[in-house]
Amino acid sequence: MNRNFRALAVVAALASAAALPVFAQDYPAKPIHLVVPFPPGGAIDLTARLQQQPLSAALGQPVVVDNRPGAAGAIGAGFVSRAAPDGTTLLYTVGADLAIRHGQPGALDLTRDLTPIAAAVASVSCSPRAPACRWPRSRS
Repeated sequence: MNRNFRALAVVAALASAAALPVFAQDYPAKPIHLVVPFPPGGAIDLTARLQQQPLSAALGQPVVVDNRPGAAGAIGAGFVSRAAPDGTTLLYTVGADLAIRHGQPGALDLTRDLTPIAAAVASVSCSPRAPACRWPRSRS
C-alpha cells in the first residue's frame, strides 16, 4: 500500500511539472465553445446557459453554447473528441451518459478521447421512503 502511494505521488508530481508550460500560454485566445450533446430547452442545456455569462466574464472571451444532439449524446461527445486540443471546445454533459456507453463498440475511449476538467452540477436523488434520504424539510 505504501509503495503504491509513493508511486502515485511521483506520477502526480511529474504530471504537474509537465503541465507548467501550459500556464505560461494566454488562455483562452479565442471564444469558448460549450458543446451540449442534447437538444435546446432541456436540463443540461439550461444549466449550460446559466453558466455561460459568468464563464465568459471569468475567462474574458465569449462563450458559445453549441447544441449537437443525437445518439444519446454520442454525436456531441464525438465532435468534442475530434476538436483541436486547444481547450476551447468543451463538452457539457452528464458523466453517467458517457460511462454507460464506455466499452461498447464504437464508443469513445474515456481515458484517451476526453479529459474531465470540472463538475458543474451535482444532484442527489433517492426514494423519500428510504431511511437514509429523510432530509429535514423546511417549515413554511
